[in-house]
Amino acid sequence: DGKDLKICSVRGGLDLTRYHSTVARTTLGAAIEDAEFLREHITESLHNDGLRGGLSNLEEMAATLSNWTGRNDVAAADNLANWTNLTANDTTLTAGMGWTDDRDDRRVERYVTSLGEPFVGTKQTDMEIMDVAANVLPWLMDRRSKESEWFMDHQNGRSEGADKELMPFDRLYKSCWVHSQGGAFLNYPPLSAVLPDFAFSTYADYIGSDYDFWKDVKRATPPGWPLSHNVSGGVTMRDAILSSPYYKNGQLGDFAGLSALAPVYYTGEWRGHRYDGTFLGAVGIGIDLEAIAWTLNDLEGGMTEGSFACVANAETFDVIAISQSVVKMIYPERTGTGDEWIFDGVDRRNRTFLTNDTIRQGLTDELVSADWDRLHEAVKATPRGGLDYIVMEINITGSVEPRDYYAMFERWAAQGDFVMLAFAPVELVDDAIHPVFSSRAVNLTARQGDRVEGSSVLTNNGTLDIVVRADIRDQFRPWIELADADVWADGVALKPGGSRTIKVTVDSEGLELGRSNGFIIVEVVDDDYRDCFYNVSFELGVSARIENEVDFNYLGGIRVAGWLFCAIIAVTAMSFAVWVWRFWNTRVVRASQPTFLLTIITGCFLFGCTIIPLGIDDGITSQRGCDVACMSAPWLFSLGFTTIFAALFSKIWRINKIFHQANFRKITVTTRDVIVPFAVLLSFQFVCLVIWTVLDPFVWKREMVDDWSSVGSCQAEGVAHVVCTSLIAASSLTALFLACIQAYRARNISDEFSESKWIAISLGGMLQSLLLGIPLIVLIQDPMATFFINAVLIFVLSMSILLLMFVPKMHFMKKQKKDKEQKKQMDTLTTLATGNTALGAKTTEDSRSSKSPGLLVTHIGVDDLEIRLAESEGKVKELEEEVAMLKSLLDRHGISCFGQPEGARVDDN
Repeated sequence: DGKDLKICSVRGGLDLTRYHSTVARTTLGAAIEDAEFLREHITESLHNDGLRGGLSNLEEMAATLSNWTGRNDVAAADNLANWTNLTANDTTLTAGMGWTDDRDDRRVERYVTSLGEPFVGTKQTDMEIMDVAANVLPWLMDRRSKESEWFMDHQNGRSEGADKELMPFDRLYKSCWVHSQGGAFLNYPPLSAVLPDFAFSTYADYIGSDYDFWKDVKRATPPGWPLSHNVSGGVTMRDAILSSPYYKNGQLGDFAGLSALAPVYYTGEWRGHRYDGTFLGAVGIGIDLEAIAWTLNDLEGGMTEGSFACVANAETFDVIAISQSVVKMIYPERTGTGDEWIFDGVDRRNRTFLTNDTIRQGLTDELVSADWDRLHEAVKATPRGGLDYIVMEINITGSVEPRDYYAMFERWAAQGDFVMLAFAPVELVDDAIHPVFSSRAVNLTARQGDRVEGSSVLTNNGTLDIVVRADIRDQFRPWIELADADVWADGVALKPGGSRTIKVTVDSEGLELGRSNGFIIVEVVDDDYRDCFYNVSFELGVSARIENEVDFNYLGGIRVAGWLFCAIIAVTAMSFAVWVWRFWNTRVVRASQPTFLLTIITGCFLFGCTIIPLGIDDGITSQRGCDVACMSAPWLFSLGFTTIFAALFSKIWRINKIFHQANFRKITVTTRDVIVPFAVLLSFQFVCLVIWTVLDPFVWKREMVDDWSSVGSCQAEGVAHVVCTSLIAASSLTALFLACIQAYRARNISDEFSESKWIAISLGGMLQSLLLGIPLIVLIQDPMATFFINAVLIFVLSMSILLLMFVPKMHFMKKQKKDKEQKKQMDTLTTLATGNTALGAKTTEDSRSSKSPGLLVTHIGVDDLEIRLAESEGKVKELEEEVAMLKSLLDRHGISCFGQPEGARVDDN
């Protein structure tokens, strides 16, 4: 199921890196052990007089040419000069093949080149020495292969079986060979086994009689190996080594490999020659790098999605082992176009990049997929046997952007200065196990004595399976109950993407009012991943709020009282509007300007309607309705107040303009003159309201005052509403203050119907009401009290203005009507009195009436005459006051009274 490979931390990744590094190191180490066994077998055999029954005599080897007819056929077809006209009398020497074993049933390849001489002895003695390896080469190689891949049958050995682990590769070794200083060479498998269709051929058929095998060996070994190469501390030149990777193109096909090499030295007698630590030659085991790559397969996509690994030389950062899929990830799609891509006679220029091509381009050779130099420096800074990691960006081929990877590595302590490199995406490692709670606390509310339930959902948002256990360990919180406690105690498994609900019950019996807190321990562990090491405990909080019924502080009945105030204002305003319309053409209405009166009525109506949205809360409407009401109130208040003020200010300003002109002359004050202040103020506040509404409108919010009480109010979160409110308030109060100054200037003006006096009283009342009401609204936090103060303030302001502006006019009209009726009665009495006097009637003060035959005489009572006289005297006094004021105005402007020269006496009468 792959659980042995998954990781959820760098720690696990390093553990897997070391494990697979050990596997790779052990595999290569086994090849070194096999090479050392082979050379020891050779020297041990020399102590026992060598191999009995082998084929080591050079003349006998040359005489084994058996397939000369097949060679003639091939030579004729392929025009090969070496094989032309061979006969039964030819030998391998005359055929140009050197000393070669050409037997059909040979189990190893034997060959002696004409080049080179041994340090001691002859080519014949060298061949006898090397031939002792012929007995072990076949099994040494095939035992590292699946039985189906054996080149030869083996009577007793088994590489597979019930008691053996399955091989992760088909064939680990490509070849096993021995090669002497004098040119003797043995190799397994023989070419006849590799190429059954060309069973008549040997290596010598392709390489001739003078091939230099040491040239091939030295291309992949340190300079001077095996006689004068540099060695590090604790190592000798006789130690077995691993060669550098090489590319092989030959009869065995194209492959990349490296070899376990061991030099052979001998001290003793052999065939009459004395050897004293003499270098005889070397043994080698060719390892297929694709077979080594099996140690990396588990890491490729195994640790996490997108993980991969490779083995490199720690000093040069040349690739030792890598898979083709990883090559596609980090190498370019095509090879280069330079001549360096032509090697061993193979042209690899501009070809699809294969694993074999990594021999020509290491990780630090202009590889742009990552900062490989930085990783190389980190590896070189790590001592052999050390384990470490860095985080680096890698741009995987085909990806749009680079991705952070953990680069984990172990530098080998033995078998070679190699390093195992393992890579895994950072976010997939860190979030491999990612439990997420829908809520880290279960918050419950209950009445005392009730049982309430709550839950939190735990979801596995990671990529690995987890096991979850839950337990109530808090013995002092017996009021918390966990549903399915037994199941949670045993553990609940969650696959990636799976979820499980943790249900909790709270028994509030015995809990005090207020909040009680506890918790449940939730333990999350990985589901038996060997290299995950995840074990984390979480506290799932449980909070129970035991409460009485919450007081929402709804306006309730006080709302009706406020709306009743609004209704009174509305009815009063509409009644006065009807009155204005009915008496539009009367002198009183026309003198006060009907437009001015209707403007005041409209303003008071809008101002009074502000009470309606102020009385709306979430107890009677939705959140949306409350939001609309919150923003409606400032619109109605501001527009209503502005309309009222503008009308009053315009009127009083008009009176002052007439009576306080510098020259006593005729002056015309048009409607346009008085409407300008109104338009300016209204436009300014309208713009402020629009900005306020768009950028930072009031919304309805309910907040808990304490555990048992909440308050809803209109709030805004930004600064736009503060600025707009301040501008509106400042402009309104400034304008009101200026209006009061105008009223003060008009205090001594006695205009018709005393209108300036009532306007001044209205403006002063507005100012006083605002100065007293606003602090109360700010100081009092109770919603019902605040609403009631607002409603009363609006009611008082609206009604005082309406009553002050209209009741005096109504009273004057009523008084005027009464005066007209009295005047009419007086005129009638005067007419009658004049008629009686003409007829000789006599009127006395003490008589009421008298009769005369044929003539009605009316007598005027003394009391009635006294009343009429008092009224007349009052009117005369008013006229005298007006005349005195007029005279004062005329004197102020230097105009003589009644056409008399200045300083002349004028009769007061």
